Amino acid sequence: MTAPAKVLIADDSAVIRNMLSDVLGAEGHHVAAVCTGEEAIAAVRGSAPELVMLDWLLPGANGIDVLKQLRALLPPATPVIMITSCERD
Repeated sequence: MTAPAKVLIADDSAVIRNMLSDVLGAEGHHVAAVCTGEEAIAAVRGSAPELVMLDWLLPGANGIDVLKQLRALLPPATPVIMITSCERD
């Protein structure tokens, strides 16, 4: 079994944040979840995660712009997974 990781989830959807937090938390990982790019940047400044899951579309910012800012703050080897969801009729 791998050691628990510090994971940051940045997604404006409460459903997605909660689902990912529940799944990763059940596996023993330490999860912080935020709603905006600004909150993600602040969270990384406070404590660098070992993995970031970043929504492609965030309110007030696009995920790529946030990623560029996070890359300046994170250790170079920190993985960032870009995520998105779509609503179906």
